[in-house]
Amino acid sequence: MTHDPVTRTPGPVERFVADLAGRRVVWVLLVSIAVALPLAKAFTTKLPAPPAKVRQLPEFTLTNQVGKPFGTDNLRGKLWVANFIFTGCSNICPKLTHAMARVKQRSKNMKGAVQFISFTVDPVHDTPDALNAYVEKNHARGDWSFLTGSLGDVRKLIIGGFKLGMGAHDALNTIHNPDDKSTIVEGGHDDAAELLEIAHGQQFVLVDKDLWIRGFYNPDDDGIDRLMFEIGLIGNLEPMQVTGLDPTVPTAGPMNPATVNRIPGTPPQDANQKR
Repeated sequence: MTHDPVTRTPGPVERFVADLAGRRVVWVLLVSIAVALPLAKAFTTKLPAPPAKVRQLPEFTLTNQVGKPFGTDNLRGKLWVANFIFTGCSNICPKLTHAMARVKQRSKNMKGAVQFISFTVDPVHDTPDALNAYVEKNHARGDWSFLTGSLGDVRKLIIGGFKLGMGAHDALNTIHNPDDKSTIVEGGHDDAAELLEIAHGQQFVLVDKDLWIRGFYNPDDDGIDRLMFEIGLIGNLEPMQVTGLDPTVPTAGPMNPATVNRIPGTPPQDANQKR
């Protein structure tokens, strides 16, 4: 005679387990544990230190694309991302502007706390009207300002402050920063029957609320990912002002100030490898 395992009487351990499985409180407890463990890990994981301060920029006041004064008084208390372009550049500058638009889109939850600044390296030709036409062409509105000014003021800021290359490379004049390894040369305006070339840095620069440069970033996928990660670090660990957008620049919609997201977390494994 064989024993049928289907009809055999359950043992005491099996009866105990079956009894627990039938209790609602047990399932509630299990679900609570499953939810609480990752939350506890996120809230107890220590964030890495924000990027170090590189150098402090001098005070400056230039002119934005609508002809209004704009400078450090407008930027104090906020994070800002800078890049360097000129409207006569047909190769790398549109790519840099497109990359800045990506950064701006990815920073939309920090609107009002992060500003975007594009400095012209050809202020002689890039008047506010020229910059405004460039803005319209590239749909660069909202908290994104394009700045120009006198040649001396722009050179002083870019070469003396940011320590980046800028200058006209022709038979009469060569101005550059030999320490800048990321300088590019782009064909520009036809000046006195000669091709004027503008050398300028192509990296993004992250500047904090106290005008300290916190990092330089290539405008590729890896560089933008690192920039976004370090914007998040500073936003989580260092208080900033959230006062809305620049009121002198037209926007596509209403200028509603927003708060900075405060989400604890840790960097992806490859984020530290890119540093």
